[in-house]
Amino acid sequence: MAFLLEWFKLLGWGGSFGFLATLAVMIVAIIALPRVAVPACLVLAVIFGFLLAPNVRRASILAYGVPAEAKILRMEFTGMSIKIGGSRAQSRVRLQVQFPRPNLPPVQTEIVTYVLRYNALEMEPGKTIPIKYDPQNPERAAIIEKDTWGRF
Repeated sequence: MAFLLEWFKLLGWGGSFGFLATLAVMIVAIIALPRVAVPACLVLAVIFGFLLAPNVRRASILAYGVPAEAKILRMEFTGMSIKIGGSRAQSRVRLQVQFPRPNLPPVQTEIVTYVLRYNALEMEPGKTIPIKYDPQNPERAAIIEKDTWGRF
């Protein structure tokens, strides 16, 4: 539920009040019109699940992952961008990174994330960025947030 609340905040839907109001409308709709509302709510649940899955995965890696310094090998813009509310536009970038692990060979992986457009230029090959990775599956990694890297 915390991830839904955070997503609603990102969408500018009024924080917890917006979330609770939307949840209340969905419950009332299910009670009043079950034949129409139940499928509609299931569709919304699938859409929210699809949209939230990357954030849940990233939050899990950041909470339980092992920190490392990753060297950027390649950076490319994917052509997508996002602008939420009055915030600055963020571009989606694909980073090919390599990071060392203690007593194990280094790992190369790809991280796809959103960064502020003017900060994306700082992410050039050869620079290092702080990340956390899943020790069970080191190819799953996430950038540790910095003010300069953007929100995602």
